[in-house]
This record gives sequence, structure tokens and C-alpha cells, in this order.
Amino acid sequence: MKSNRYLFTLLIPILFVTHTACASHNPRTAKVKEVIPQKFLVIGHRGTGDNSIAPENTMSSFKFAAKNNSAFELDTMFAKSGELVVIHDSDVDRTTDGKGMVDTLTLPELKKLEASKLSNPKFKGEKIPTLEEVLNEFGGKTLIDIEIKAQAPKEEAQKIGAAVAKLLAEKNMSKKVFVTSFNPYVLETVKKTNPEVLRGQLYSNFEDVKELSWLVKYVLRNLLLNGKAEPDILAPNKDMVDGDYVQKYQALGYKIYPWTVNDPKEMEKLIKLGIDGLITDRPDLANEIYTKLKNQ
Repeated sequence: MKSNRYLFTLLIPILFVTHTACASHNPRTAKVKEVIPQKFLVIGHRGTGDNSIAPENTMSSFKFAAKNNSAFELDTMFAKSGELVVIHDSDVDRTTDGKGMVDTLTLPELKKLEASKLSNPKFKGEKIPTLEEVLNEFGGKTLIDIEIKAQAPKEEAQKIGAAVAKLLAEKNMSKKVFVTSFNPYVLETVKKTNPEVLRGQLYSNFEDVKELSWLVKYVLRNLLLNGKAEPDILAPNKDMVDGDYVQKYQALGYKIYPWTVNDPKEMEKLIKLGIDGLITDRPDLANEIYTKLKNQ
């Protein structure tokens, strides 16, 4: 997730907007149950964010999650040539053998890169997939959580939100996936472009995000732009979740999927609190722990 990488500058006239006006709570419970019938949803972070298992955000990592009976999350942003590509960082340096910002590289240039830099040599030849390729391979077979990356300005959020929403409509995948974003303007645009798609608000305390003012952090942390995003799902940082949190937001109708939960003891603790699912680098382990607790 790493909320400090793809955030945006929000100019919010907070003094003129009340908490009540901003923070509307209208999750679509019936629609969520239609798209996500599971009582407890395990979501593989980047397929698997454990690069010792498979390279993150690649077809191999998504296959691992699907094999372990899990949904999976991926990250998408624009290539220079306009395609929606699947990669987490705004640059290719960490996960590939290349260098440079994703939005300065065309799709053919990105496809030349090895996307297995952090993983086992057996994955040599793994490529950065496009969102369309992932939907073609897994759409309708495995539930997919599409995290949409967007930086400033607001127009960028609107452009990529609309592009993802339109692609889902074209692929007839509007009820086979859900989208998430830290940027409420992305979710607002998805809502307007393709209202069929479920929306999830990612957030944290944003303490590590130096480029955001205290006011913007306060607004984001307290969901004061819910009136724009109108999310159906809340995906908070795991450290924000306790019993009171679960009780409060489930009572408002939200599904709660904390991120990124990798420690077995944390998994067990959160499951016992009654969360609706979790995002993890180890979907195999999370399923194992949930099954054990359910059968006790």
C-alpha cells in the first residue's frame, strides 16, 4: 500500500464544510453482498507481496493468490503511452531491471523489462502486465481489488478513475471487481463514470507523508471526503483497527478490510475482532488461520 507514494495535494475549504456534510455514510450493503458473497475475504496484496514466493504484481503472483482460494489486490497507473499498467511504485527501479518513472516509459519499453528482480530466478521472463491482460486472465474467475494510483493534480485523479471505470464496463467486469484508492477524487470519478463498481476508501493516519499538511491529513484520516467518494468498503491501516473501530463502522454498513496484515498473531487478533477480511502478503497463511479459528 504505502500511502506516502501516490498521494495528492488537496486544497480543501475545511472552514466552510461541516463534518456531517462531508462524511456521508451510504455503503451499498446489498450490492457488496452480490459482488462479495464471502463471509470473510482474504485479499492477496499485489497477488503476493512476498517476493520469495512470486514477483509482486505479476501474473505469477496473481496465480498464487487464486490457487490459494483468495481474491487479490493489484496497483495500476498510466504508462506514458496511455495504457493502464500493473505496478506498485511510480518508478520501475525497485522491482525491475530498468530505471525511470512509469509515466515516462511507453508500454513497449515497460514490456522489455524483467519484473522479477526481487524474486526467485525461476521467474525470469516475468513482465509488467497491463490491467487489461489481468482482467482477461482472471476476471470473473477471481475477485480482484484494483488499487488506482493518482497523484496531484485533481485532473489526474479524474482521468485515471474514468479510464479504469470505462475499461471495467467494456470488459463487462463492473460486478466482478472492486476498486480502491487513497484519493477520494478517484473514487468520486469512478462513481460518476461507472456507478456499478464497488468502491473502497484506503486510508491511514498519514503521519509518514511529509508532503501533506496537517489539515489534509486530518481530513483524509477522518474520512471527511466520504461525501465525494461514497465508499462501500473501508480499507484502513491495520494499526487503526480495534474493537471500537469495527463496531462503529460495521454499524454504519461498511465492510472492513485492514492492510497489510502479515503477522499470524495480528491476523488472529483482527479476525477475532470481527473484521470482514484482510489484505495480506500471505493469503495462504491468512486462509489457514481463518479456517482454524472458524473450526474451533
